[in-house]
This record gives sequence, C-alpha cells and structure tokens, in this order.
Amino acid sequence: MKIEMSNISVFVNSKREQREIVLHEIEKNGIKREFIKRLDYIKRSIDSRNKNSIKFIYTVEIEVDDSFKVDNSKNYKVVKEAEKVNRKVINKGE
Repeated sequence: MKIEMSNISVFVNSKREQREIVLHEIEKNGIKREFIKRLDYIKRSIDSRNKNSIKFIYTVEIEVDDSFKVDNSKNYKVVKEAEKVNRKVINKGE
C-alpha cells in the first residue's frame, strides 16, 4: 500500500541529514520505520517567506508493509491506483 504525506518542513541549514528529519516527521505522524518499505520524494518546494529560516517543504510517497493500519485522523492519505499513473519521482528511495 502507498501513502502520500505532504507539508514536511526541513530547514535548509539544518545540521542533521534531511532524510533523517523526513523520517522523523513521518514517525511523528504514526508510521514507524519498521513499516516503511520504500520512500520516494514526489515534490520539493522552498519556503523563503522568512529569510532567516528558509525551509524545504516535501511531499513524499511511502510504500508501507501490508500489516500497517491506516489512521484517517493523521496527516496522510492512501494513494489510489489512478493517482499513481502520472507521478514523477524526484528522488527514488530505498
């Protein structure tokens, strides 16, 4: 099953690796690393409204294990087959 999560903020000048920050945000939204099979970055934008804290804003697609239970109250949605057709991945994950 694939899940899309958007609005993941990462400061550009963060000392931690960006992938680790994205994974941490995914875990905060209820998806543990043990359920993640693959992580693809679908979109990356830059939020530079505040010049002192420029951020990347990511939308990611997460392929999760079939045993993962979807919680509709969280900040993600299940990707339907029809939505997968025209997607371009900007950075393929593992």
